[in-house]
Amino acid sequence: MKTIKRDLILFLSITFVLSFAFEFYIIHKGGIRSWPQSTFFLMWIPGIVSILYRLISRCGFKDTGFKIGAFRYWFLAFAVPLFIALISNILCWGLGVNEFTSYPETILKKVGISSVGMLIAMKFPWWLLWGNINALGEELGWRGFLIPKLTQVNLKHPFFVSGLIWAAWHFPLIIWGDYATSDLPILSVLLFTVMIVCSGIFIAWLRMESGSVWVAMFYHACHNFFLQTAFAIFSKAGKYDPYLGNESGLFPCLIYIAVLLVGKQFIVNKRKISSPEFAI
Repeated sequence: MKTIKRDLILFLSITFVLSFAFEFYIIHKGGIRSWPQSTFFLMWIPGIVSILYRLISRCGFKDTGFKIGAFRYWFLAFAVPLFIALISNILCWGLGVNEFTSYPETILKKVGISSVGMLIAMKFPWWLLWGNINALGEELGWRGFLIPKLTQVNLKHPFFVSGLIWAAWHFPLIIWGDYATSDLPILSVLLFTVMIVCSGIFIAWLRMESGSVWVAMFYHACHNFFLQTAFAIFSKAGKYDPYLGNESGLFPCLIYIAVLLVGKQFIVNKRKISSPEFAI
């Protein structure tokens, strides 16, 4: 138990020191929108730290979760973020928060494609694949190292705690690095925290139930793709989109909470899965 606690403290300390140092360097360079490629390097810091720590400390890779996982977990990893993004955007379009556009001319010109069908067929798979490559870095750290260790130390709500840790890791960029979804960084932090803690609980449950860090990687990539890219392409953002829509607006937060409540009721309670960590 003491060894696992030591592993957690060292992993988190090293990861946060290196990540925050790099985040403040990004801020110094003008923020994440001025240097979008920096997200790849940042997302791989937790993964690289976890790999090197396992090698140096000789704690091994047994609990990383390299098994493939059952199909139903891959389906949930795809369907849940798609559902959340779809409902959120339908609400935004229906309530006039955003304007739906069936022909995103600006994006089509930018990528050099003439039709929406070609955009979806050619670019969407590539963007999702690249999202998986990015997400794997974080998932090797957060769900491949952090989650198994938190559950091994008998923490009461390890999934919730891991979500808070994951949220805090983003804070410098949200507050100072142009990653905020609105012009009110503190509000963005609060909404983002709710969204990512809810997301973190579900993705941690998927990781532990499936035994697969690959499923967690796929969920993370699908979340980013559907909530940040796929639907945004067909939306003309309105005045209140930063507060209601987007990745961490009020609508996605509320839908995530609803999904967790339903999931806790029907997945955990009905099937009687031994998942005391699935706590909200």
